[in-house]
Amino acid sequence: MVFDSVRSRIVMFGGRSATSVPLNDTWEWDGSDWILRTPPVSPPAQSANGMAFDSARGVTALVLANGALWEWNGTTWSQATTCPGGVSGATGRLRVAYDSNRSRLCVARDDSTVDEWDGTTWTTITSPVAVQSWVGESNFTYDPGLARCVFHVPFKVLSYNPYLAIGWKLWQWDGVAWSAASVGGGVAYSSGEAISPCTRGGALMLYGGYDGYAPTGSQTWRLSGGMQQVATAKSPRGRSGHAMCDDPVRGVMLMFGGWRIDHLNQSVLMNDTWQFVVPPIPASAELYGAGCGAPVPSLDVVGGSRPVLGTSVTVALTGGAPGVAALALGFQKDFSSLGGSLPIPMGWLGMNGCWLLTGHEVPGMAMTPGVGADTLVIAIPNLLTLRSAQIYLQAFTPQVAANAAGVAFSNGLQLSLGEF
Repeated sequence: MVFDSVRSRIVMFGGRSATSVPLNDTWEWDGSDWILRTPPVSPPAQSANGMAFDSARGVTALVLANGALWEWNGTTWSQATTCPGGVSGATGRLRVAYDSNRSRLCVARDDSTVDEWDGTTWTTITSPVAVQSWVGESNFTYDPGLARCVFHVPFKVLSYNPYLAIGWKLWQWDGVAWSAASVGGGVAYSSGEAISPCTRGGALMLYGGYDGYAPTGSQTWRLSGGMQQVATAKSPRGRSGHAMCDDPVRGVMLMFGGWRIDHLNQSVLMNDTWQFVVPPIPASAELYGAGCGAPVPSLDVVGGSRPVLGTSVTVALTGGAPGVAALALGFQKDFSSLGGSLPIPMGWLGMNGCWLLTGHEVPGMAMTPGVGADTLVIAIPNLLTLRSAQIYLQAFTPQVAANAAGVAFSNGLQLSLGEF
C-alpha cells in the first residue's frame, strides 16, 4: 500500500482472501472510501509483494516475489524490466522502498545486497557492511528525516525461560553501504509489524506485529532516535501482516487488513480500515543558557509571538548596541557544525566568560534597529515536515567592556515549530 502523490490517492494491490487465495485486485483510497479499479492489464495474483511510489516518474512500482516489476500509472498496469535479485523475502513482505532523495527504487535482498532501479536500468550493489538479523516480514521504507531508505530489525525474543531479548535496530541505506541508524529497546515484537513515515508526526510510526506465536498488543509507536509509545484514545485490534502508509495531503496515516488470533485460537484475516490522526503540536519559545557582558544582552520573542507554521515570529535583543547586533541560527544546541560539543567556551578568542550556545548553520543574520531593542522577523514555512522541528538562536553585539574582543553574547532561544 502506497501514497500516489500525483493523484493524492492511496494504492493497494493483491493480498489474499479469507480462504488464502491470492488476489490481483487494485484498490484506491480517495480519503473517504475504497474504489475497486478494473484496469485492462493487471499483474498476476500475489500475496507476497512490495510496493513503493516512484515520485520522479509518477508511477506506483510493484515488485512480485519472482522479481517481476510492474508499474501503475493510475489507469493500467504495465510490466517493466525484472529485478535481477529475484525472490527476496518471498514468504512475507518484500523489502521495497523508493529513495526520493536519489530517485531510485530499492529492493533489499536477504544477503544485504540492494538492487536499484532508476526507471531504465537495474544496478546491483553489494554493501561492505551486512545488515544483521534479517527478519522475513520486517519493513523497508524511506525516512524523510534521514533522507535514506531504512530497514527496521525488530525487537527479538531469544528465550522465554529465562527471558532474553535484544532491542530493535534501524539500518539506513545510502546507495553504497548499510549503516546503523539507531538502536534501542522497545516493543517485544519479532515480525509482521508495519512501519511508515508519518509527515505530521515528524517520524517513523510502527504498529502491530507478532512474537512468533500470535499478534500481540495494539500500541502505536514512534521511532525518532528511540522508540516511544504514542497514547491514543482508541486503537485497532492487535494484528500482523497489515498494510500501512502515510497520507501527507490529509494529514493521516492509513492502515488496512492483516491477521489476528480469535478467541478459538484461529487465525482470522481482517478487512478493516483505520486512520491515525496525529494531534496538532503547539508552538513554543524557551530561553536557555546564559549570555555575557555588562549589561548582559537578552534575546526573547516579542509580545507573545510564537513560531506557528505558516506565520512569522519576531525576536528582539535588548541591551545590545543599537543597529549592529547579529544573530546566529542553528538546528541543534548539542553539537557545533564546526566540530565539538555545545556549549563551547569562547575564551580562546578573547571572549572570556562567553559561551557559544547554538549551531550556526545560518550565521550573521542582521537585526533591524528599534527603540529599546533590535528585532528580526523570521518567516516559518507552512510545511508539515517542519512540524515539531526546533531552531536555536543566539545574538552577538559589540560591547567594549564585555571582554578583550569587545563582543557580548545573549542567552540562547529555542523555537519549537508547531501548528497553533
